[in-house]
Amino acid sequence: MKKLIAVIVALMIITVASVGYLATDSSSSGFGPGDLAAPEIMRADAVNVSMPSPLTATSPPTDMAFKWRITEDIYAGAGGALRLSIENMNSAGRLYIYGFGLIWDDGSSTYRNCSVYVPAGGMASLGLLVFAAPDEPGTYGYRVVVKVAASEMVRTLFRGWSEAWHDYGELGSSSDQSAEVAPLVEETQTEVSYNVKAYYARINSLVSYEAAAGVADEIRAERPGEYNILQIVEAYEWVRDAIRYQEDGAVDYWQSAGETLERGCGDCEDHAILMSSIIGALGGNARVNIVKGHAFPTVFVGTTQEQMAQVEAAIASYYGLPDGQLTASYLVDETGYWLVVDTTGFPYAGGIPAQSGYSADGGWSMGSDYLYAIDATGVVAAGLFDL
Repeated sequence: MKKLIAVIVALMIITVASVGYLATDSSSSGFGPGDLAAPEIMRADAVNVSMPSPLTATSPPTDMAFKWRITEDIYAGAGGALRLSIENMNSAGRLYIYGFGLIWDDGSSTYRNCSVYVPAGGMASLGLLVFAAPDEPGTYGYRVVVKVAASEMVRTLFRGWSEAWHDYGELGSSSDQSAEVAPLVEETQTEVSYNVKAYYARINSLVSYEAAAGVADEIRAERPGEYNILQIVEAYEWVRDAIRYQEDGAVDYWQSAGETLERGCGDCEDHAILMSSIIGALGGNARVNIVKGHAFPTVFVGTTQEQMAQVEAAIASYYGLPDGQLTASYLVDETGYWLVVDTTGFPYAGGIPAQSGYSADGGWSMGSDYLYAIDATGVVAAGLFDL
């Protein structure tokens, strides 16, 4: 299956009702009610913008380059997202970036705070910006901007050499950037089937908590504690960074979790199987969801809307965003809420899957009339390979 290279923003919430899901036949295999473990809700430390000092009126050069990746699919009245890095081409002074944003040529804009030092001659990532878009479809110009202070080494009579800072305020990229803002998509009636026998056997012969145990240990070292939501986001970021997307050739070959780790690349099914394996190794529950032309994972996060709201706030904290500036997408059924974690789709945990889009009813549509939701247990019972 092909990945939609243009990833898609996820500002809206999906529910079973909003996209017309119809549940059908299910296998007896999969997670039982007592197997589902919701992650502990933990929030990352808030971004603390503390300007360097002392600030002076000296104006050192601020030779820097903007490098960003922006979603190609941006929806009118909804928005898009970008990840921004800054390269500091000064050979002596550091940069301090304390905010960044995107400004459309119709005057609308979105900003966020950050707190990032960029070393002389180095590069640093500023993180994720989930931005709003103009209300009408069309082609729009935009600029990416940062709020920046720059340093230089200053020699004084009594203190010798010291670092002095100058606040430049807002500086922007070139103004000749443009993006297409797309109209909303039509809602698709989607029929859901759970743990369909053939898919369940095939996927769970490839899911391996054991193969993913080493990655799970790395994630726990980075985000300590019992199984928690920050570990889920860390797992998403790990797979997104470490596993390159690569389409299959003429044959659609599905890799095991171990093969994907060994090769360091894979397509959407391979990403979904590995992500589900890591979640299982961490102590959680994941599903691999098969739709027309795509596969993506979801993670069980709770049984109530209140829990889902707390998950959403915790994800925002991971990315340094305030509450309300990031809305996670999920699927919901009688078992509870399943967070979308498609590493080949929109670039944050909780973004809508690749090949999905916003619908006019305020939800999002997969563009598929079927969905096979397969519990990633890593266990295949005898006889399940028999059709």
